Amino acid sequence: MLLNAITLPTHILSFLEMAICVRQAIQEKWSEGINKEKYPFCRGEHLHEIKVNGCPWYSQEKESTEARQLLHTLIGRLSNLGQKFLAAINIKGGTDSLFFMNIPYPVIKI
Repeated sequence: MLLNAITLPTHILSFLEMAICVRQAIQEKWSEGINKEKYPFCRGEHLHEIKVNGCPWYSQEKESTEARQLLHTLIGRLSNLGQKFLAAINIKGGTDSLFFMNIPYPVIKI
């Protein structure tokens, strides 16, 4: 599984907070761990790619529970950082990808 996070546009500190958040969620919720991590820059956008060991979306029994907990934790924690879950995409013969986008919360004046 490959996680892709696209930040549009954000401060680099927010991007690093997001990368740390994703890494910690995987370490806590996916017992098979991280295979590799990359930070490519593509078409003017910072990307954070993480390949995990195993196949969370095709797992069974204990791993199936871990995969659901991982997804729940990722979406919740990234939401707390202003990242909104956009889509999960499965490219046939390729990778499963989760896409998030920075959408700041509106400021409410009272």
